[in-house]
Amino acid sequence: MGNCAISASTETAYAAYVGIDWGTATHQVAVLDAQRAPLGERAVAHDGVALQAFTEWLTLLTGGEPARVAVALEVPRGAVVDTLLERGFHVFALNPKQLDLVERQRRDCARRIEHLLDALATTREHQGHRDVTILRSLPGVGRVVAATMLAEASRLLAARDYHGLRTQAGVAPVTRQSGKRLLVGMRYACNPRLRNALYYWGFISVRYDALSRHHYRRLRGHGHSHGRALRGVVDRLLTVLMAMLAPMPASGARTPVRSE
Repeated sequence: MGNCAISASTETAYAAYVGIDWGTATHQVAVLDAQRAPLGERAVAHDGVALQAFTEWLTLLTGGEPARVAVALEVPRGAVVDTLLERGFHVFALNPKQLDLVERQRRDCARRIEHLLDALATTREHQGHRDVTILRSLPGVGRVVAATMLAEASRLLAARDYHGLRTQAGVAPVTRQSGKRLLVGMRYACNPRLRNALYYWGFISVRYDALSRHHYRRLRGHGHSHGRALRGVVDRLLTVLMAMLAPMPASGARTPVRSE
């Protein structure tokens, strides 16, 4: 049991992801859920009692299903690896040099995406330049969220199709009628890349935008789950986005005044 195998498959869906920053006397642990949102952090001493307490904490934190938890660390063997494998966790050893290469590639990709977004924002030959500027002005919309929305939903954005966008992103719920019962549930038939991007849009906006945070807390106060509340936040943000993308009135046009 001294070695851990590195799986080449990327098809397994894990419920949680754990990263262990290896130290001589203490290891730093970070845990993310399936949507890569933080679940917890912990410093673990390198001794038997601490390692046993760590695996018990990790089991409780991740719902009691070690086989659905992926753990990544820099070493392929040792007490930490053995303890995790004995408890049923899936352990993956990562080569630090490979991680450095991936990080360099990630930074290069980020620069290229930023360059493309800047180019779109300054190209005035089509309406896209205005869309990019408006989209990136909204709270929670960073480089990756903006690029994903423009790549995966360009036609919907161009058509100002709010209902199509919320459906493709999995924000619109699914309603089913069963006799006299009306069942409302999460929409799974959608674009997963777009759904993931909008999840992070909502997640970040709740952290940094007061209005989004207030809306989230109100939904949670009504008994909605974390995911349902985030979808509600995103739905509100999509409404704001569509209003901002609406065609501007022609110069000199007057707004009609309703007669009493």
